[in-house]
Amino acid sequence: NYLIFQLNFRDVKNIFLIDKNGKLIETPNNNYISPSKNMLLQASNGKALIISNALEKKTYALIKLNNYKNLYLYSFQNVDAKINSFLKETGDASTYYYQVKNNTFKIQITFFVIYIIFTLLLVLMSAIFGINFAAKTTKPLNNLFKAAKSVGDGDYDIKLEKSKNEDFQNLNLIFSDMVSQIKKQKQKNILSGRFEAWQVIARKLAHEIRNPLTPIQLSLDRIKSKIINDDNSKKHLLIIDNQINAISELVNNFSDFARMSKPVFEKNNLTKIILDASETYRLNYEKIKFIINNTIKNSDIFCDKNQINRVMINIYKNSVESIEEKNSDGEIITNLSEDRKYFLITIFDNGVGFKDSGNNKQDDPYFTTKKNGSGLGLSIVSKIIHEHNGQIFYDNRNDQEGAFVTITLPKSNEKNINS
Repeated sequence: NYLIFQLNFRDVKNIFLIDKNGKLIETPNNNYISPSKNMLLQASNGKALIISNALEKKTYALIKLNNYKNLYLYSFQNVDAKINSFLKETGDASTYYYQVKNNTFKIQITFFVIYIIFTLLLVLMSAIFGINFAAKTTKPLNNLFKAAKSVGDGDYDIKLEKSKNEDFQNLNLIFSDMVSQIKKQKQKNILSGRFEAWQVIARKLAHEIRNPLTPIQLSLDRIKSKIINDDNSKKHLLIIDNQINAISELVNNFSDFARMSKPVFEKNNLTKIILDASETYRLNYEKIKFIINNTIKNSDIFCDKNQINRVMINIYKNSVESIEEKNSDGEIITNLSEDRKYFLITIFDNGVGFKDSGNNKQDDPYFTTKKNGSGLGLSIVSKIIHEHNGQIFYDNRNDQEGAFVTITLPKSNEKNINS
């Protein structure tokens, strides 16, 4: 009666009392389906067992009645398929949750290993980036250090690699410009030392040669006055006289070179200086054309007027002698031009040219391109240009129809003025 009451009260159609072996003891109906041994075994601990079977569309419930020995309350209920599906999904989710919960430590270990690997990769990438960055930074600096050491050892012909970094490239350009200035200053000091040494030698030679030259000339004059009718002797005396004159001219050149004073820098007009020098020869050599091409807008320059005039006269003199040696009508072309810092003077002639280019010897005071020259003319020109902070270059023309001389003079020589 109690089972029937509970069945009606709870709207449960199938309820049964069974023993531990699944044998039916009491039921209000005849729809008994025996539970599996596994269900009986699971329910033997006193806890309620509920199992949903989606395939059978049933839900089974089994519980051991603790107040009765070997007595179980068993029930099953037909359940809608959707509900069964939801229950199954819920069960699966619950099972997965407990699996995840049981595997939490493994997951933590996995994440820890992944974290370590990721951290190591990040550190490795940072190290590689740092090494590359350091290499890009230190390589240009190392090149600069090596270049500075080379300059300290006297090597000024260094070439720095082009840097992709704009700042380092600017630093390289500044360093290269500084080395170039040091090289020029050293070359200038060397030339100054050589010129000073040769001036001392020239002064000594002029003194030593002039002393015996005067009595020789006087003695020769007496001999010439006594020999009147001997033509053969007169020829020999003439040769001696010519050689004495040549030696006297050489002594005068020595004296000029030895007495050269420091330039006095004043504001002058370069074009006028050149025109005056060319006019001196143009009036005396009508067969030679003197052409001047001037593209300089303002030719004001700080220089020693007399010394620059001497340079131009010496160059024109060499050109005239070269043209006369060729024994032909000639022309001397002077081109005047400028850039931002320098005036450029180029003199062309169509004479015999130089037998040997002397640009590598122009700091030698006794180098000459003439058969009977002393070389002092070129040395004086070179010294004057050198003391004006300029440069001189001379060589044969490309067409081999003469020679050319190129002179560069700085527009400003304020340092020399202030000193």
